[in-house]
Amino acid sequence: MWAAENRSEVLAAVAIHPNEAPVYEASGGLNEAIAVIDELAAHPRVRAIGETGLEFFRTDDDGQ
Repeated sequence: MWAAENRSEVLAAVAIHPNEAPVYEASGGLNEAIAVIDELAAHPRVRAIGETGLEFFRTDDDGQ
């Protein structure tokens, strides 16, 4: 969030990475993590909810 607060050309997106969501769920912390996302989403520099980026890491067996 620092970059979005301190650089006028930067906006923010907030999310839980899809690979991490099952970890939060298994530990009983998914609702708390979603509450943090909700709190962060209220920041005026946040423009998106959801992870974004280039997917170079794959979790499936065939690499696709």
